Amino acid sequence: MTTNRKVKRQETAVARIKSKPPRAAAPRVRGVRPLVTAPPEKCFCVHYGPVLKDLRELRHALDAQISPAQFAHHVGLHGNDFANWVEHVLDEPTCARRLRAAHTVADALRTVDAALCGQRS
Repeated sequence: MTTNRKVKRQETAVARIKSKPPRAAAPRVRGVRPLVTAPPEKCFCVHYGPVLKDLRELRHALDAQISPAQFAHHVGLHGNDFANWVEHVLDEPTCARRLRAAHTVADALRTVDAALCGQRS
């Protein structure tokens, strides 16, 4: 009789375990990369403009300080100085690729905003 009780208890325990809904896996959150700050010798010097050390400062400069003429000095047929700096110094290749496609200050501003927000534009 004791054997039957043990078996019955085990069967009941197994049935309880099987009847429980599976636990939902914790949602995976993409890690947010820290903002890279350029060392003093690798800061970006805008032509007759501010000296930039990270993406936030680039965003602020594009929004308020860089004129279309200054932008054209750095972005043209010879290449895109902003994109090169973002890629090689700040280690943001996706943002740099999108900056290379930006031909106006407004396009570049949207690209940097998206990079800072972690969104894709």
